[in-house]
Amino acid sequence: LQTLTLGDNHELAEIVSSVFGWKAITLCITDKETLYIAGNQKGRKIVLLPHFSYGPSLRKETVSAVFQELKSQGYQCEWRHTEVFSENCYTEKVSSILPLLANEELEFDRLSSGVKHKIRKSEANGLIVVKGKQELLKEFYTLYSHRMHVLGSPALPLRWFETLLQRYSHGEASLWVVYMNNKAVGAAFMLEYHGFYEACWVATLSAYN
Repeated sequence: LQTLTLGDNHELAEIVSSVFGWKAITLCITDKETLYIAGNQKGRKIVLLPHFSYGPSLRKETVSAVFQELKSQGYQCEWRHTEVFSENCYTEKVSSILPLLANEELEFDRLSSGVKHKIRKSEANGLIVVKGKQELLKEFYTLYSHRMHVLGSPALPLRWFETLLQRYSHGEASLWVVYMNNKAVGAAFMLEYHGFYEACWVATLSAYN
């Protein structure tokens, strides 16, 4: 069985559509059973799924068949997946996936000595992590937009994150902010779907790294 990811959450295409105006679509696939997958369309291009690391997690043969069918109908298709399905692909992105253990102690024990040292140093310096939602959005977005500016890339609009917090279901949407001496120095926007958690957008102040 393939692990479900955020790309399998059908409602994300609707949320993308509500913010960016790209049409939300549903593809019906007959592959031993009838499957429905969601994506977004702009003109003759279909993307599964804009602004996320993954699209629906289907079998390689199924994805290849969908590619061929859409191509025969005159569509371009971008499918974000962990495998290569066509001769035109971008493979520079890296995803680090960690199966979680039963408790905090087991997780800590399997970390490298270098990572353990960084965690202990953070604790010694009094860093505090706060989990929340809308009340942390200002701190998150300030850090995120600043970091994107430093990287020379445009930031996604504030309305995108507001809409995700308000409308995301079938899982948890949460914000995590790291404080040092009451100053927000790092933040992450987390989404969860069927036990799969991803830090989708993360930023820190470089001076505190």
